[in-house]
Amino acid sequence: RPPVLSTLWLIRADALRRAGGFEAAAQMITPEAYFAKRLTKNDRYSFVRSTPRTVALYSTKDINRQFETAIRVRYPQLHRRLSLVVATTLFEIAFLIAPFILLPLLLLNSPSPVLVALNLVSVVSLSALYYLIAIRTHLNNLWLGLLTAPVAFALDIIMMHISMFTYEFGTVTWHERRLNRPMTETIPPQTFLSESS
Repeated sequence: RPPVLSTLWLIRADALRRAGGFEAAAQMITPEAYFAKRLTKNDRYSFVRSTPRTVALYSTKDINRQFETAIRVRYPQLHRRLSLVVATTLFEIAFLIAPFILLPLLLLNSPSPVLVALNLVSVVSLSALYYLIAIRTHLNNLWLGLLTAPVAFALDIIMMHISMFTYEFGTVTWHERRLNRPMTETIPPQTFLSESS
């Protein structure tokens, strides 16, 4: 899947028409992903990332916008499947969060220095990887990047579940357009009676 970001994207009018226009992606949560996938097949798509030494373009969303975006995209990224939410949650807890919880416990009373060393390598590797990704989004504080890794992993699990519950039991809107049909809906009594009679 090619990377996409909806903050700033351009498409040639003829390529848009050949891809079916905006109507072809009207039901998609991330329509730019549809066009990127179509254009990649003919090597007609580019994803350009700005750096401070090149164009120095930045995209900054306030916390409310980030929250709305996470709710809108996180559950659809998992194909709106409960099994994938469960699998992703278990994976993130076991491999991304557990090493941070185990390290202090092992340091206090571990019978095996090898086990402590392996867990320490896991924590350092996960923190370094998160920091490298965070640098790409212009987080330049080393300690902030290293110390917030487990918090970021936990927040992803929380947002994934909020997104799932909102899609299944609430209302998700984007640009005044409803994106979901909840699993449960309240039917007004008069509507139910008129349909059943």
